[in-house]
Amino acid sequence: MITRVFKGQNYINVSVGVTNTEGGATDPTSAEAWFYKVSQVDGSLSLDTAINGSGKVTLQKQGGEIGFWGAPVDTSALNEAEYVILFKVLVGFTTAITVDGLSIYSRIVDYGAIADAVWDEVLSGHSIVGTTGEAMLVIRGLVQQNFLLDSTAYNAKGLLVAGRMRIFGNKADVLAATDGGVGEGEIAIFNVQVTNEAAPDEDKVKMYKVTREP
Repeated sequence: MITRVFKGQNYINVSVGVTNTEGGATDPTSAEAWFYKVSQVDGSLSLDTAINGSGKVTLQKQGGEIGFWGAPVDTSALNEAEYVILFKVLVGFTTAITVDGLSIYSRIVDYGAIADAVWDEVLSGHSIVGTTGEAMLVIRGLVQQNFLLDSTAYNAKGLLVAGRMRIFGNKADVLAATDGGVGEGEIAIFNVQVTNEAAPDEDKVKMYKVTREP
């Protein structure tokens, strides 16, 4: 059986069942687990001194049960690796062995890392219409960051009645944009229409409409 644990997990417990020649449970004189790390280059084995300083862990009787021996093993500092665990038990004058496996691997999905990457992502690389990144850029523009009002029209009293609002991804494009220009790096274009109140309140805005162009 191969024990599989996540990288960074604090402890595992390795254990072995010990029997005598008749197959009955018995307690050994001594018992150890030796941790052999599998080389990713050629598959060779070597004791990993990162475990308990020697690669060997002394086993103790578990839960007061005859023949049930094991020990906790600190795996928190281990990197991704495959191990063959060699259990060596001394029963009387006879040494018996059995083997097990240990696999340490990274979590398949690290949700914290994914969230960090999303929040740290540069918006300039996500400006396709309809995407969340593009929506964020438009929102930023609509709260008066990197936008331009041009193509304006006024009534006889000099009040704004129409115009065009363009959203840009950066300050440089805003400063370089021209009145009535097109294809100057704008991310979104909005039409502005203003309707004033009837006389004698024609100096007051009745409706201010902003609609996005397709």
